[in-house]
Amino acid sequence: MNRAKKIGCAVIAGVLALGLAACGQGQGAKGETLDFSSVEVSELRVDEAPRTSLRGLAASTDGKCLYGGYIKGEPRGVHKLDAETGEEIWYYQDKGYTQPGFCKGVAADDRGYVYVGVTIWEQLDEAQLAVVSDETGEEISLTPIRVSGKVGTNGVAVRKDGDRYLLYLITNYDVNRIYCYDVTDVNTPVPNEEFGAGGFIELSGLTGGSAEATCIAFAEDGSFYLTANLGGGNKGDTVLHVAADGKKVLGQAALGEAYGLTLHGTYVFVSTYLDGTSAVHVLERDGLKEIAQVGNLPDCTQYAGVAFANGRLYIADQTYQEGSRILVSNVIPEAGK
Repeated sequence: MNRAKKIGCAVIAGVLALGLAACGQGQGAKGETLDFSSVEVSELRVDEAPRTSLRGLAASTDGKCLYGGYIKGEPRGVHKLDAETGEEIWYYQDKGYTQPGFCKGVAADDRGYVYVGVTIWEQLDEAQLAVVSDETGEEISLTPIRVSGKVGTNGVAVRKDGDRYLLYLITNYDVNRIYCYDVTDVNTPVPNEEFGAGGFIELSGLTGGSAEATCIAFAEDGSFYLTANLGGGNKGDTVLHVAADGKKVLGQAALGEAYGLTLHGTYVFVSTYLDGTSAVHVLERDGLKEIAQVGNLPDCTQYAGVAFANGRLYIADQTYQEGSRILVSNVIPEAGK
């Protein structure tokens, strides 16, 4: 069911945007000065129960498709959708051991592959990285990530590094890490041992204390942005800018219930998981200063994943009316146009 509903958004200011995001989500254009004063959002797709809890959201590199990670209801899993109409193209569901798990994180590259972070049903001693064909939705490979204790997956992101493709996956619960895999050969992903200790970093080592990360997005220089919970929120309380090697925090900003994350130019778009006050906060990449809030609707629930494509912002409203929905903005204009 698709229903049109447009409501104006609160605005703080506009800001100059330069550069190009390189994470397969929200590919930015150079030299833009965007005007947030006329941003409106409407419903692209509404999923009635029993399909509920749309958590992860990503866009294809050409902007034609979206990938949504539904973690409850049936069929839960990753659903590929037309970015203009919201119509479903295919869905992927992991096979699981006793039953399918939960596909929370999703990203796509420019070669025709989709990457899925799978929290197995048992949520114990193992998480998984699935590589799926963008054309068919068929699973190409499934890589177990074996640990000790309760473990799940959150966000994933992929970037091109020279001739390599690197996939980053966040784990949580008892094992709060960021893993990096070389997925140049999608049939056999291997840990990128140049990253951290043998292919992963501990969030506590990066932040200096207890921490859980949610979503991740990359800048063109290899540095990355995270939404994280450092202990002051339910889902999140902080946005972090981290050096490419994962060893140093370059910038940090407090943001209550920060959750979804994507980049466009020098903007960082961050959703908040705040019931009826959920919104998307627009931050400057340099310094993480907030310059706008957009996207709130009076009947919203919790905003989860966000994506940017075709000049538009896409938002996962996770539990709307016991189902879920995807919101889309108008094309955000350049200032003075």
